[in-house]
Amino acid sequence: MMGISAFVLFDKGSEVPIQKISKNIKLECIKKDMDFELHLEVNNGKIGSYNYAVIASRGKIQMENLTVYIKNMEMESDYMILDWYSKTHVFFFELLIPDFDENTKLFLDFSIITLNLYPYAKLWIEENWFYTLEDLEKIKNNPFDEDWCYKNPKEL
Repeated sequence: MMGISAFVLFDKGSEVPIQKISKNIKLECIKKDMDFELHLEVNNGKIGSYNYAVIASRGKIQMENLTVYIKNMEMESDYMILDWYSKTHVFFFELLIPDFDENTKLFLDFSIITLNLYPYAKLWIEENWFYTLEDLEKIKNNPFDEDWCYKNPKEL
């Protein structure tokens, strides 16, 4: 499956400032021997700019990379209601992780780091379910399945 993106969602009103979330994630990635490179995207004040980070893990065979976009400015389009969850609950997507399908192990490790920092956040992968920190830890504690992110956590 290609072209699917993941989002780390926060309830509206519980958003984390970009400086804080990027600093916290960077510190945790370093503790886990992951490189964290933050890049600032200059958008000349236009609405909707992102900062992005490249998370790298040096494996025994090759280096894996994961790009994570961190919201820089809030726009109305950054808030979403997921009808399958609730017709009224509003989420803010703080992080966007595109094209993770080649690095599902690194994606899992990064997601656990992030949800450990913000256990009230949810990981959403464009399906009719979320992954919680508890779900991700359960996945991590079982033999690794590279397709974990395409399966409903209730069925794992």
